[in-house]
Amino acid sequence: MNIESLISESKHVSICDNCSFKDQICRYISSNEFLELKIHTKVNFVRKGHIIIAQGDPMTHVLYLSTGLVKLEHVSANKQIQIPALIKGPALLSGNYQISGDKNVLSVVAVEESEVCLINIAVMRNRMNTNAQFAMTIFEMLSAFHQRVLDKQLALACKRVPGRIAGILLLFREKFYKSDTFSFPLTRREIAHLTLCREENVIRNLSSLEEDGIIEVHGKAVKILDVPRLQKVYDLG
Repeated sequence: MNIESLISESKHVSICDNCSFKDQICRYISSNEFLELKIHTKVNFVRKGHIIIAQGDPMTHVLYLSTGLVKLEHVSANKQIQIPALIKGPALLSGNYQISGDKNVLSVVAVEESEVCLINIAVMRNRMNTNAQFAMTIFEMLSAFHQRVLDKQLALACKRVPGRIAGILLLFREKFYKSDTFSFPLTRREIAHLTLCREENVIRNLSSLEEDGIIEVHGKAVKILDVPRLQKVYDLG
């Protein structure tokens, strides 16, 4: 599968001047070295639903998510779908947990309009092989991405379904939207894939929270009415 064919719109514009990725790495590489990375980077503006990196494809790029929100998705051999995490920009991530991997083990899919930079991994690996400080910075940035995935999995692993649903609502409120009112970026089925439960359990628990006066739901629109009680559902989950 060709990555370029999956991008809804590509605008090769110079946005590096205000890029936090540049700020982090330029302390350790020269302007010529950064120019080499920039030349081998595709800047893309993708719409919701577009597959940026596809599971099973060769691992040709590392993804820097400048703005927006993406989901990681894994489909098992028996067609079971899991969403290990949602990642909000800015963040450096890839389709493989190992930068030396040759294939993507995860898909990265936009769940909101996002601005992404696809950095040629061969060029990045060559630069890492010759610059230890640059390599350490890249490893630290990818480790932060892996930590976000692990934190989500650990936070939900010890919870029953009510606690998982409450936890996801709090995640949307506190980490992604910083508001008591927001629209779900995922379908009910995708929330089930994210929380490792059945779709009907998601629907039932959202209805239960609404009946208890903790949240208000209209389609994808959500309003959290009682944050302390929602937090208590999560804590007791």
